[in-house]
Amino acid sequence: MPSLRTLRVSSNNFFNSSSILNGLFSLSYLRFLDVNNCNISGPVLGNLQNFSLIVHLDLSNNQIVEEIPKSLPNICNLTTLDLQSNNFFGNVSELLERFCECKSPKLEILAMRGNYLTGRLPRKLGKLKNLFSIDLAYNNLTGTIPDSLGNLSLLKTFQININKFEGSIPDTIGGLSSLEFLDLSFNMLNGSLPVSIGQLGKLSFLTLHHNSLTGIVTETHFTNLTALGTLWIGDNILVFKLNANNWIPPFQLSVLRLGSCSLGPHFPSWVQSQTMLTDLDLANANISDIIPHWFWTTFSAVTYLNISKNNIQGKLGDVSFLTPEAIVDLSFNHFSGLLPSTFYISGLDLLDLSHNNLSGSLDQFLCSEIHKPRLLRVLDLGKNNMSGVIPDCWMNLESLVILNLEYNNLSGIIPSSIGNMSSLTLLHMRNNKLSGNLPVSVLNSKSLVNIELSENRLTGRIPASIRGNNSSLKLLSLRSNQLEGKIPDEICHLTSIQILDLSLNDLFGNIPTCFTNFSVISGRLSLPNMTFISIEYTLRENTSLTIKGRVTFYSTILYLVTAIDLSDNNLSGPIPSELGTLKGLRYLNLSRNDLSSSIPETIDEIGSIGSTRT
Repeated sequence: MPSLRTLRVSSNNFFNSSSILNGLFSLSYLRFLDVNNCNISGPVLGNLQNFSLIVHLDLSNNQIVEEIPKSLPNICNLTTLDLQSNNFFGNVSELLERFCECKSPKLEILAMRGNYLTGRLPRKLGKLKNLFSIDLAYNNLTGTIPDSLGNLSLLKTFQININKFEGSIPDTIGGLSSLEFLDLSFNMLNGSLPVSIGQLGKLSFLTLHHNSLTGIVTETHFTNLTALGTLWIGDNILVFKLNANNWIPPFQLSVLRLGSCSLGPHFPSWVQSQTMLTDLDLANANISDIIPHWFWTTFSAVTYLNISKNNIQGKLGDVSFLTPEAIVDLSFNHFSGLLPSTFYISGLDLLDLSHNNLSGSLDQFLCSEIHKPRLLRVLDLGKNNMSGVIPDCWMNLESLVILNLEYNNLSGIIPSSIGNMSSLTLLHMRNNKLSGNLPVSVLNSKSLVNIELSENRLTGRIPASIRGNNSSLKLLSLRSNQLEGKIPDEICHLTSIQILDLSLNDLFGNIPTCFTNFSVISGRLSLPNMTFISIEYTLRENTSLTIKGRVTFYSTILYLVTAIDLSDNNLSGPIPSELGTLKGLRYLNLSRNDLSSSIPETIDEIGSIGSTRT
């Protein structure tokens, strides 16, 4: 055993990692060591002095907590250093510089992704001419990308995404003649996109998104990118000016994401050539045009479609080409006309058509027996011109998490079946013409977190049969309706409430004294450190509150707000002294009622009150 040269023990679960490591350290002839994914907690690197012959070291996917050393045994002959997905910390600069100081460095694989490393890339990085893979993603590295990078003619993979690199991308990047995979996303890079990047004929994956790149992009940037399959350079400040008439790209992409770059004012005609797309993001791209007729029939494999936040006009076309589990965001444009019954939504995951001018009813769209949208998780039709009643076919949308129908012309009652949807978390129907009673099933829902029904024509009383068992409700807004009667004490069963807005109704009677049951408002529980609804979609909760006479909209910081608004009703009697015990309350509005007696002294004890009005 002492003369063992190769040891592979990957994908084990060493509960006593210290004894295993002690045994490894005695193997002084070891040249190849692979202990990937073995639940080792370390430390390891500081005890490798005896490994004077080591050339391959793989400690990836463990739980090693250790400061990165300044050097390693046999560093000039090391071909593989794989430390990714651990908890290494400290400045890695000296270790990388030691590799570069070698007369003939042998390093081929450098993998340190997913640690807590700081430091910079060495200026002489280009001396490591045998490198074909560099992966330093998900760390805290800083500094610039050295010009010498272009000397690495064998490099196939270069990943430094999710760090803090700054400065420009060096023009020498065009020298990486073997490069296939380049990911510089989520850094602080600036300057223009080097024209030399168009020389990378083997490049198949290019992601530069979420940086601060500026300047002009022309067809020269893509001249020889014949192998490119993924182009994701959105969320920069790049301006596309493709001067060639009828330019046809040399590539056939599966992923094209250029959101927040400037492509307009005309719809980019060259996109029509990309018939193999699965992801298409042209959001916020300064496009002001009528969407071309070919758009709805060209992309047969699309699963992610986002052309939101443009000035696109015209009627919504037939998008029956969409594949199952597709995510579609067409919001903030100027689509008009009837919502098409041919819209194939049975396999969609997210559909956002908000901020358009679509009309018609929801019945045929949602209740079709042919295309039941069972997989749909997000449906946003807010801020359109939809009319008619809300259909009662919600059993077809058993996976729905977010339903937004606000700012339309919908009328009739709210079907009680909506409250029985077990996955529904956010319900927005603000500013419609909905009437009838408020269904108790909605208030008794165990899944709903955000209920926004303000600015409608709801009548009757707030149901007294509120159970509140395991309720998750944090926001209830019934503002500006025609509700009457007393505020039932049972509303205090909704103990998770952070925002309660019953203003601008016809409520009468005394203010309940049981608001102390609200766990966050009372101060018994602190504010959460996350949004009301934490899901992977870009949609966010929002609501409006009247504070000091002004309507204020909250979205990104909604989870920090606590409020009770009972203003503009016919409430009478004294102001309960119990309100003074609500240590977590930020906004209280009792104005324009018929309240008697003076303001209780306990009101001054509310810890973070922003506005108390009577």
